[in-house]
Amino acid sequence: MRKLLAVACVLLVFSCFETVLAIDYVSFLETGSSPVHGSEEYIQGQPTVIQNTFLFFWRNSLSFSATGWVIVGVTFFRKGISQKWRRLGFDKEVFQLMINMRGAKSRLTLLNYLGEPRQRAELSKLSGLDWKEVDREIDLLQRFGLITLYVQSGSVKLYRLNEQGKLMLKLITELRERLPSEFSKPEASSPQ
Repeated sequence: MRKLLAVACVLLVFSCFETVLAIDYVSFLETGSSPVHGSEEYIQGQPTVIQNTFLFFWRNSLSFSATGWVIVGVTFFRKGISQKWRRLGFDKEVFQLMINMRGAKSRLTLLNYLGEPRQRAELSKLSGLDWKEVDREIDLLQRFGLITLYVQSGSVKLYRLNEQGKLMLKLITELRERLPSEFSKPEASSPQ
């Protein structure tokens, strides 16, 4: 936690520094002179390593500043999402499973259909997913505690969303509202 805070502080200082340089650079482009970088000594003499480094950061300050502030914003926004995620009882692995890992969209589609008890073949038909993929995703969802085996009769098993799964759907819906471009809705967003 302290390392993350230290990195965030360094990034914040860097972004502020680059913003000052970006303002100076824009001023230089408009007026042709700069209070920070416009000395005659630089033009006449050979630039030092420090001057070259400073010049690199000065010339690229607009992109460095914008990138730095975007990273700072995303970091603090994600931290808020992460805290809410943990408050609801989910850990980092569940977040990876439902948001970042391959197949997250399929798992979300299946969760949407599991508001009422359904068997794997029915889920395959409703979601349009291959039955092998449904088997894999159901096993993962069950292992991570998002669905439960509702009833079993012989080889027929009905699965249903549990409370953790309902919380997961609610949280992902909230995330979609806050970041619509980051989350693509599943083909079947409302179960029949």
